[in-house]
Amino acid sequence: MKPNKARLRKWVKALRSGKFEQGNRQQCTVTSEGPRYCCLGVAEKVFRGEKYLESFHAMADMSAEAKKFFGLNEADNTRLLTKKKGKMQLAWKLNDLNKWSFNRIANAIERTFEL
Repeated sequence: MKPNKARLRKWVKALRSGKFEQGNRQQCTVTSEGPRYCCLGVAEKVFRGEKYLESFHAMADMSAEAKKFFGLNEADNTRLLTKKKGKMQLAWKLNDLNKWSFNRIANAIERTFEL
C-alpha cells in the first residue's frame, strides 16, 4: 500500500496544532482537565473526526481502518524513523516511553514518509 501523503500531512498538522493535550498509555484518556491523546489517538481523531469516542480507545496501535485511510501497511505497526538514517521505532514507544513531544513525532512522520 502506498502512503497517502495528503492524509499523513493532516496528522502532522493536527499534532502541531496545539488542540491536543499529550498523554500516554492509551490512544486517549479522559481526565478532569479534558482528554489527553497519544500520537496514535490524534491519528484516529483525524481519521474518525467527531465519531471518535475519547473514552473508548486503549489500543497501542492504530486501527486497521485508520492505517488504510493513511495508506499504511497493516503489518507496518506505525514505525517511524528516529533520525534521517536512524533506526525505526514504534510511534507509541516514541510517545509513551521516549516522551517525545508531538512536534518531534510530527518531524519523524515527515522524515519517514518524505512529506
